[in-house]
Amino acid sequence: MRYYIILVFATAVMSLQSIFSKQYNRKCGSSDPTLYTVVLTFWALLFFCVLSGGHVQVPPQLLPYAAGFGIAYAAALGGLNFAISAGPLSYSCLVNSYSLIIPTLYGIVILKDEIRITAYIGIALLCASIFLINKKKEEGKLSARWILYILTAFVGNGMAAVIQKMQQLKFDGAYKNEFMMTALAAAFLILALIALLQKKDVRAGLKGCWKYAAPAGVANGIGNLSTMILGARIPSAILFPTFSAGTMTIMLLASLFLYQEKLTKVQIVGYAIGILAICALNL
Repeated sequence: MRYYIILVFATAVMSLQSIFSKQYNRKCGSSDPTLYTVVLTFWALLFFCVLSGGHVQVPPQLLPYAAGFGIAYAAALGGLNFAISAGPLSYSCLVNSYSLIIPTLYGIVILKDEIRITAYIGIALLCASIFLINKKKEEGKLSARWILYILTAFVGNGMAAVIQKMQQLKFDGAYKNEFMMTALAAAFLILALIALLQKKDVRAGLKGCWKYAAPAGVANGIGNLSTMILGARIPSAILFPTFSAGTMTIMLLASLFLYQEKLTKVQIVGYAIGILAICALNL
């Protein structure tokens, strides 16, 4: 029973990451999504460093997987934060979750996983969801900038899941904490370099973003740690659909009632179908 309580807690905490990102963009007039993502990643990394107590041994064979994951993670998190700054929270989080199709296809094509009926159902529901949520009036169409950002997040998130799967298979599920710490360090360095190359006033930007990015980073760390712990204690058929559907439901409610985003009834139906699609792809 306690593990299911942890699952509910982790779902709520992970949802806070996107809510903090939205709050940052609403409250700070001159928001800098790149710097925000740097600070968020730093706090997520710090969370795992404190958790390890400084006792970490990283085998050299782990480094290529960690570097690849770090690049994908930086693209995923940066793209999502930019998308949230440029468009609606509801669509940004939903389309980002659609990236589950990438590891699903990787399993089918590369690993020769058995194609389950739920995969066909999930893909069909996903297509229906995309069609329905895209039924907007012309003046409410999403910007090309938002589409670029969310596509970056989509590919990055999907590839991060693929690389993590490759690492788990290569090391038989070992070095999870070491992998996450090394990957977050790589992502932090990449994002910090990008932030420095922008030649913006970092000190001024930090004043506005740290109070949102720091708790978002800790929430990210707690969410990732919880799923790693629960993965060995709750069946995957329960864990991942519940986690995905729970976070997306919270995002929908936050979008509608906290941020007053205007969704038609058809789009809400499309969003609900999207949640079902994510659940089916996780089964």
